[in-house]
Amino acid sequence: DDRVVPGGWDFVDYLKSRSPLDIQKWCRNKVRPPFDKIVENHLQCIHHASKKEHIQAMSLQKKKFEMFLEVYKSEGSWLTQVMYTLILDTRKLAMLADRDEQSRGGKGDNEHLVDAKRLFDSCFRFTIMGRATTEDGVKKRAGALFIVINQVG
Repeated sequence: DDRVVPGGWDFVDYLKSRSPLDIQKWCRNKVRPPFDKIVENHLQCIHHASKKEHIQAMSLQKKKFEMFLEVYKSEGSWLTQVMYTLILDTRKLAMLADRDEQSRGGKGDNEHLVDAKRLFDSCFRFTIMGRATTEDGVKKRAGALFIVINQVG
């Protein structure tokens, strides 16, 4: 669906009218590091996706996903629910970006879905680390199963 916007935020119309610099300023004032950069990329991604600039949005989504993985490594399994949403949004956005590439006369090689799969593989490696007997390990294992079920390609 063309109307699918990663995150599903209610203020998409607000973001459409803002510049990337406005979004950056808002994040610096409202969100603490290291999440400020992740939220900034998320809002920028929504901004571009709402304007149907899926290729640019996917570029920001990849960047956001990589930043999330760095935080996920150190913060642990309490971010697993965020990871679920990030995986679903990344897959949807990769499909939209690939469709845009093809409509522009691109190769049609599903480059964005391949990039999404690489990100999911990295995420999978982080989720299978840890002890399965701890609550943290159980959450991470559930995350690994979610990744497998939602794998692309």
